[in-house]
Formats: sequence, structure tokens, C-alpha cells
Amino acid sequence: MLWASISLAQNSDSLSIIKNEVISDTVICSTQKSGSSEALLKYEEEEKSKFDAFLFSWLIPGGGHFYLGKYKTGAAYLVIVPSALILAGGKVPDPGEKPSNIRGVCYLTFIFGYFANMFHAVASTETYNKTLRKKYGLTYEFLPQDKGIKTALSMEF
Repeated sequence: MLWASISLAQNSDSLSIIKNEVISDTVICSTQKSGSSEALLKYEEEEKSKFDAFLFSWLIPGGGHFYLGKYKTGAAYLVIVPSALILAGGKVPDPGEKPSNIRGVCYLTFIFGYFANMFHAVASTETYNKTLRKKYGLTYEFLPQDKGIKTALSMEF
């Protein structure tokens, strides 16, 4: 059983969002964002997606960093990763072909750089969102949860 629930609680000037994700009747993650409703709305407009950062980095080296506004880092990945492949001869070696040492180093640089680019874009997204939460004065914390079935009741007055 996989499900997620989101609860909203709003006072006169603050808004809290509590999100629970459950797999097999066990709460695996419960998070809470709270702060002024205006700040929370601004944060959610500017928040960046880890999936989008990963996807852009997968399609184009440095694309995820451009998405986050880290233009220098994105440009570095955009230059270094394809350059390593070009220096390696522009193609992957044929089976049985033994590449020269410099070509081997270039292949490894290409492969390492390509995957580092994707990993770094996802990690930078979390840093970006954390800085954004601090900018708007929002708290974002993991709430401890006990194992077991939870019941939620929602009422509108």
C-alpha cells in the first residue's frame, strides 16, 4: 500500500503544510513547512524540482545548473564533459580495441564528469531550496512518527 496525505492548517497569518508518505502502513516521511502564508506561496513559486534538475543535466551536461541559475558551474560542465569525449576520439572504443592511455583517461573523465554533473545538480537543488526557505523565514523539519495506522480527520467551519 502506497499513499501520501497532505494536511493544511491556517491561522490568521500563518500556514502549515504537513505531508505524510506511507508505505505498507508505516510512515516513512513526515515533513512540515510553516510560516506566513504569503512567504510560503512565494517559496512554492520559486522552489526548484530535483527531478527537473536531474533531467536537464541528463539531457545536456550543465543543464541542471543552468536551471538553478548557477551559470558558471553549468558552463564548466557544458565545456568539460563534451571536450573529454572529443579528446577521446569522439567515439566509444570498439570491443577488443585497446585505447591509448590518454584516450582512456579522456573516456573516464567523460563518464565521471557526466554522472558527477547529474549528481551535483540534484544536490545543488536541495541547497538552493534550503537557502530559499531561509530567505522567506520558513521552517522545514522532519516530524517523528510512530509505526502504525494513523487516522486523519478534516473539518471545515
